[in-house]
Amino acid sequence: KISEDIYKKTENKIINLLKEREGFVYKYVEENIKRMNKKVARIEAQSELAHDYVNALKVENNRNEAIVLKNKTNAKLKSNDKNSLASTFASLFKGGKTNGNNI
Repeated sequence: KISEDIYKKTENKIINLLKEREGFVYKYVEENIKRMNKKVARIEAQSELAHDYVNALKVENNRNEAIVLKNKTNAKLKSNDKNSLASTFASLFKGGKTNGNNI
C-alpha cells in the first residue's frame, strides 16, 4: 500500500508525461506533414515544367513533321508534274486513258 499523496503525485506525473509525449507526437506529425507538403509542391512544380516542356517538344516536332511533309509533297509535285504531263500526253495518243480513268 502507498499513501494517497504519493499515489496522486505519481498519477499526476504520469498524466503530465503522457501529455508531454502526446505533444511531441503531434509536433512530429505536424512537422512531417509540412515537410511532405513542401515536397509535394516541389514535385507539382517540376511536373508542370515537365508537362510544359513535353508540350513544347510536341509542338516543335509537329512543326518539323509539317515542314518535312511539305518538302516531300513539293518535291513529289515537281517530279509528278513532269511525269504526269508526259504520261497524260502519252496515254492520250494511246487511247484516251490515264491511270485507268477516261478523259
